[in-house]
Amino acid sequence: DHYGEALLCANELVRQLLLPNEQAEEASQFLWDYFPTIVQQDNDNDAQDGISAKREYDALLVYLEANTAFDRWKDCMTHTQPESTASAALDMTKLDDEAKEIARLSEKRRLIEEKRELAQKVISIANAAQVKLEEVLTFDGGWLQEYEDDDEVDTPEELKRQEELEILQSHIIPKVVFFAHNVYTETATFMKTMLDDAVPIVGKDATEVLTALDATGDDSLLSPFAPLYWLHHARGLANKVASDEYSVCDAFDEEALTHFLALMEDVTIRVLAEEEAP
Repeated sequence: DHYGEALLCANELVRQLLLPNEQAEEASQFLWDYFPTIVQQDNDNDAQDGISAKREYDALLVYLEANTAFDRWKDCMTHTQPESTASAALDMTKLDDEAKEIARLSEKRRLIEEKRELAQKVISIANAAQVKLEEVLTFDGGWLQEYEDDDEVDTPEELKRQEELEILQSHIIPKVVFFAHNVYTETATFMKTMLDDAVPIVGKDATEVLTALDATGDDSLLSPFAPLYWLHHARGLANKVASDEYSVCDAFDEEALTHFLALMEDVTIRVLAEEEAP
């Protein structure tokens, strides 16, 4: 049975790719293109070594998928502008009052559709990134954590593996938390800019624009078109980091934890500002 050995070798290769310069793209290429067939051939292997190696494989794969999803979100944000495109100018001076009103309503409808389509694109990609990043933070038993029932082995190879896992945890878990924070806060900023940009045409304030774009806009905690929706998700990261269930906080050194707390303070200020906004 070569299943366990194949998993151990694959995991070791991925660790080596991630440890020095974090070659996530190369690691992803290897796992997705060459290795899944091995996993599929013997997914029912219940030997202890196979179970432990499979759990490590799953954890590494979840991270690589999250990294890819984050890169897609980042690329989307780089190439998507929240401000509306200018429509062809219409000489209103030659129109009577009724025609002016028709033209105004037509432009309003155009802008609403443009904003809705734009927001839905960003929301879809941000949600995909959010789901994948949180899969790392809520990985069963903790990301790359060993279960208590795992056999204790003190061979040089196993000691080296444990050291590498701890290094990866200390580097990648805080990084994933900061990735998630970026997704939430920058998506919130995008939505706020988008809503404010539409105010002159669609409504008297951002709340009115939000209602025009999304039927659930009356409750800004439920509408992903609302900045507050994303800011509350950002603030929720504090609970994930503090929870003992997934040992996320254990991966933070003092510098990373101080930085995270500063980010949470900034998020709280933004939430209060949004809640007080008209």
